[in-house]
Amino acid sequence: ELSEEETHTVGLMFSLDIFCFRKTSELFFPTIVYQILAL
Repeated sequence: ELSEEETHTVGLMFSLDIFCFRKTSELFFPTIVYQILAL
């Protein structure tokens, strides 16, 4: 059983993880697409 504070921390970390993943995808995805099209 997590306390409210622990739940909030886990939720925050999860949100940051998703945010970082999305930012990374936005940076890498065009590069991948460009390389596929370049072939």
